[in-house]
Amino acid sequence: MIHHLIFTEKSIALLEQNKYAFDISNNITKQQIRLFFKRYYSLHLTKINTYILARKKRRVLTSKGYRKTKKRVIISLQSDQSLPSEFYSR
Repeated sequence: MIHHLIFTEKSIALLEQNKYAFDISNNITKQQIRLFFKRYYSLHLTKINTYILARKKRRVLTSKGYRKTKKRVIISLQSDQSLPSEFYSR
């Protein structure tokens, strides 16, 4: 479901606003994301933004193709909440 926490320049800047970015499975909906964080971590999300990253071209010798698409989510937590430390250890 949730693969890992993302650490890019944009996502590090979002940490100051109590927003976190994750790579997730392509078939997960916003309602399922909200339920996951509420059930397993008792976190109440104020906002959920999802987007699908563009596929990248890949070439090995003469064979051409594309990498798999990825779905990314940015979640906003309430100001008094933060992610558990187990997300940072992955």
